[in-house]
Amino acid sequence: AESESVLESAQALAKELTSAQQRQFALAWAQAGADVGALLQMCSEGWVSTAALADGDVRQALIPKLTAAQREQWQSLTRNVDGAAQQQQWLSRLQGVIGTLPTDAENGFQIFRKHCSACHQLHGQGVVVGPQLDGAITRSTERLLEDIVTPDQNVDKAFRTTSFLMADGRVLVGLVRSETEREINLVDSAGKMITLDADSGDLRREAGRSLMPGNFGEVISPEDFADMMAYIRRARS
Repeated sequence: AESESVLESAQALAKELTSAQQRQFALAWAQAGADVGALLQMCSEGWVSTAALADGDVRQALIPKLTAAQREQWQSLTRNVDGAAQQQQWLSRLQGVIGTLPTDAENGFQIFRKHCSACHQLHGQGVVVGPQLDGAITRSTERLLEDIVTPDQNVDKAFRTTSFLMADGRVLVGLVRSETEREINLVDSAGKMITLDADSGDLRREAGRSLMPGNFGEVISPEDFADMMAYIRRARS
């Protein structure tokens, strides 16, 4: 009865969520150690988008926890979903309009601070978790957009994520910053440092993925992208 109540509440909530919010819902569900079978059911019932289930971050948090049967179900649900194609659509749209929009570098700084500064440093602003950006801003606007909107396309080995399936069912994903025989220091996508006992994880899986979310092309508007590019260019000058 309790599980049915949880599913009913999740159904009511999911109907009110945007696609970006559904992705966050699915990611939080997968990472928190909640019943993955219930999440698969929500998707099969149409309460949560299969695109959310196929999202790279959700997949990375979910796959270590799936049984063989659940993995087959996940593959069946996501078979016709191409997340990379969606990212390319966002990228093409942005590259087509970015040079035609008016810009506000001050707003661009606020966008950078909100979405990027927890992991990146530019012109003295932000934290160095991912690549330091003062050297990267010499790249063209087109390449910078590629790096942001399709972050898994070119990932330096030093910045590839690792996922840990914990004994309590949670999945932690981040960059391994240091490691000893006793503990592992991991930085998550919010820039938060997490210390794990070296023997606390049931499964460790390294991935060729970036720590950056893969949906910036959806959550940041073209206008805000244009403003952020203006802030980056101002920092370069």
